[in-house]
Amino acid sequence: MGPMMDGILTLARKYRVPAMVHVELTRLREFSSLLEKFHDVPVIWAHGGYTPLFIARRMLERHANLYYELSARTWPRHPRSPDYTILRDGKSVWPEWLALIESKADRFIVGTDASHRSRESEIMKGDSVQGFLRQLSPVTQERVARTNLLNLVDR
Repeated sequence: MGPMMDGILTLARKYRVPAMVHVELTRLREFSSLLEKFHDVPVIWAHGGYTPLFIARRMLERHANLYYELSARTWPRHPRSPDYTILRDGKSVWPEWLALIESKADRFIVGTDASHRSRESEIMKGDSVQGFLRQLSPVTQERVARTNLLNLVDR
């Protein structure tokens, strides 16, 4: 992806910290190469890369160091694209996404992507994230909401 990303992940490796990246789906090949090159560095993919389910599954299977951060994916409606959400009706997680998250519970992290546009927007995001978390099993809910991130930063 370039010398800057190599430098960032080299530092992440040196200091044993995860790196969070924003990578568009159009750069998937380069991102995969980066994950392979830095296979020992945990990489958190912001917004779950806004990827379709089949790509999420494939990326998680291929790259043991990849973590999906779900901010904006858990909103009832995303301002840029309705396809960004993992909610089928603004509330219920698609069963296929739910199955993937439950099966790889240690690889997902929840967030809100706080933009502070308005109080109402932040309340909506928080409520939507809480609604998403309530659909997970108790063990997965704890991992996605808290434990996975703590494990990544406490290495």
